[in-house]
Amino acid sequence: MSLTVLASSNHKILAKTLSWNGEGWDKTAHDKVFLHDVIDHPGVTDLADLSDTLIAMEQHPNACVIRGRLIDGKPTEGVRRLSVDEDDDDVFFGGDSKAVFQDQPLQWLMIDVDKMEADPSLTPAQRIARLIATLPPPFRGADFHLQWSSSAGLDGWATLSAHLWFWLSEPVTSADLKARAKDERWREDHGVDIALFHPVQIHYTAAPVFIGADDPLRGQRSQLIRLHRREVTLPPWTPRQEEYRPTGQMTPFEIIDPEMEDRIKRWVTATVIGRCKAIVDAMNGEQNSTIFLSARKLGQLVAGGILDHDAAENALLDAASAGNHPKDRAKIAVEGGMKRGMREPVYGPPPLA
Repeated sequence: MSLTVLASSNHKILAKTLSWNGEGWDKTAHDKVFLHDVIDHPGVTDLADLSDTLIAMEQHPNACVIRGRLIDGKPTEGVRRLSVDEDDDDVFFGGDSKAVFQDQPLQWLMIDVDKMEADPSLTPAQRIARLIATLPPPFRGADFHLQWSSSAGLDGWATLSAHLWFWLSEPVTSADLKARAKDERWREDHGVDIALFHPVQIHYTAAPVFIGADDPLRGQRSQLIRLHRREVTLPPWTPRQEEYRPTGQMTPFEIIDPEMEDRIKRWVTATVIGRCKAIVDAMNGEQNSTIFLSARKLGQLVAGGILDHDAAENALLDAASAGNHPKDRAKIAVEGGMKRGMREPVYGPPPLA
């Protein structure tokens, strides 16, 4: 089973640093990394193999894992984490794809538990039981690899933060995992961060770096937890066919040829819907760039006279609101993106082959 391992270019650190100041811990976040090298890795065969790999990777502070796979023919050094669905150049506009990674079906997945409230008096076994009790039902009772996060235990175990890695009985793509998680309310009911279900979302694997004191969880940060089942079997599920459709009339300006008018209208509508859906689904940390790029594309259509400016702007802002993005920042990104796109008008869809 594929495991895409990345190393940060220029040896940047993908681990949090905790420094002891004599009274408490000063925390430093990991470096911001924009370029990665793809590490040749043979993959993993089962959860035990995955667990051994993750434990070994803890000693490499510049390494991480993603769910996507490198597209054939793409370079392996100094690459950006761009996937097919967030390509900078829309192929509709005749641009070349800059995507480096694409989605793939995998049997492994990671669930991130962040600052779950807990009774500080719990024993180590009870803490693990507390984590398990909050998982979506299919995951309860299944084996998993446990890695406590950098902050685990530093507050006297008043909260629990950990990465839980599971092995599925059948491979599933990131897109299907995210769609299922939304339908089954994994985030709302179980606190699951569904942003991890994306081809290029970083899965941090390095152990934290401690300065001035030893790791309080030294030798106990990771372990393979054996329970009742070796794999997680997800119940049958059918993706919903509903699409996010923005408000506003996406009516192009009048064109003499009725056949061409209909084709442009359908193409513009599909483009608007696709761009708005990308905004709704944008991961934390990527909302502003997604809004800007989407607004830029629609601004091109506005400049080409095939999309109404106000309708485009309202659709983008509605999508940002539906994705719970801050209104003020969204408006700035929409206005800036549309202004930029209107310098490069697009007058219609690509010619038919």
